[in-house]
Amino acid sequence: MNVRTSLSTLVLLVTALFALSPSAFAQRRLEFQFGVRAGVPVTQFMDLNIPVSSFRESFDRTYVTAGPTFQVILYDRFLIQGDAMYKRVRGRTQPVNPGSAIFEFRAASFEFPVIVDYYFTRGNWRPYAGAGVVAGHISTGTLDSRFPPGSGSGNLDSPFSGQLLLRNQLPAYVANGGLEWNTSGLAIRPEVRYTRWDRSGGIGIPVHQVEVTVGLSLDVAR
Repeated sequence: MNVRTSLSTLVLLVTALFALSPSAFAQRRLEFQFGVRAGVPVTQFMDLNIPVSSFRESFDRTYVTAGPTFQVILYDRFLIQGDAMYKRVRGRTQPVNPGSAIFEFRAASFEFPVIVDYYFTRGNWRPYAGAGVVAGHISTGTLDSRFPPGSGSGNLDSPFSGQLLLRNQLPAYVANGGLEWNTSGLAIRPEVRYTRWDRSGGIGIPVHQVEVTVGLSLDVAR
């Protein structure tokens, strides 16, 4: 499966939601919102999955995820969220054998989830839940190799870009739930978000990811 398959799944999800609530078309007008979303990853964001004992690896904990968010609200009942979430990634891999190279990994990760949510009530306080996909992912950074002094080998910095880390991890599926509070044109949305990645070996994102985030959005058009 690929990104095209993920987007096709999202289209089918939107169609199904409208089919379940035909009365929604007789309700409120279309709304557009733009803002920011930030939060804390609960789970380890990156690891090295190699079934050998000749390496020791460690990745720094990712404490913050943040980025712009755009929402479309359909008939005061469906919320379509599109985000661009940034995470900082730092890690290192060291062979057990003395004198071997130490690899240091530094990168910026950008995820682009698209989620369709359903509001369960109306009013200023509104619980919601939904599902979607990670439509794309970009990782840019460097992979450095460091050799101990006297080993006769030099150091090497290797830049990389694109979907180097996740070419086998898409599509990734998202489920979320939260509570929206509306006041004076500002929407505040704390939520819990779960993402399931397709994982194989090597450096990558673990299968199960959980984040707690808060979004702040303003109405830009109606």
